[in-house]
Amino acid sequence: MRLRKETWQSHLDETKRGLARLLARENLSVRHANVPTAMFDLKGRTLTLPKWENISVDQYDLLIGHEVGHALYSDDLDALKDAANYPGLHTYINVLEDVRIERRIKDEFPGLRGAFSRGYKDFVDHGPIFQLEKPVAEYDFIDRINIEYKIGAHHDVPFSDDERVVLSRLGKCRTMTQIVALAKEMWNGQKKKNEEEEDAQADPKSAPLDSDETGETASKPGSESESESESES
Repeated sequence: MRLRKETWQSHLDETKRGLARLLARENLSVRHANVPTAMFDLKGRTLTLPKWENISVDQYDLLIGHEVGHALYSDDLDALKDAANYPGLHTYINVLEDVRIERRIKDEFPGLRGAFSRGYKDFVDHGPIFQLEKPVAEYDFIDRINIEYKIGAHHDVPFSDDERVVLSRLGKCRTMTQIVALAKEMWNGQKKKNEEEEDAQADPKSAPLDSDETGETASKPGSESESESESES
């Protein structure tokens, strides 16, 4: 007799809950919900997985591995509280911290490397996330960092020489405290750039002849920040 679909799904859910707890080395609360992506509540120690149709095993393992990375290595709750005072800073911290924790989780559990690689390819090919809506070069620097370190194997992501210096510094960050410091520096730099562009638009005579107008993106300082105690994929 063939098992019903929901029985298979239930079995998969329970297996992945066990995997998350095994990797995290603690009895995490793991739940499924109608959320846009996976997330981990650092304070409440709850890993939330989205209810997506047709999700592959590699995508599932990628999401779990990523969020367990936050459970193991994202340890500066005070930094996230501080970020709440600066609209948009949480996005910078989250993107940069994702780079650090994914590097660490793959170093500690090398068997996850294949799942990460195949899982990101599945997302690029089939969604539902990491579907780019415009050419890569048109994204802000922080967004291009996210693209490069997650699906860069499938896209040519351009960076200026100055931006590559920042990427080199990012690669040397070993702690969340260092990540937060770099995120604040980048956020302040972008904030200053935004203010200069707004001043130039308000007084066209003061704008340099080679200035370009740029559009606002979700990662631009001043946009709505995420919950202070959650890290999203």
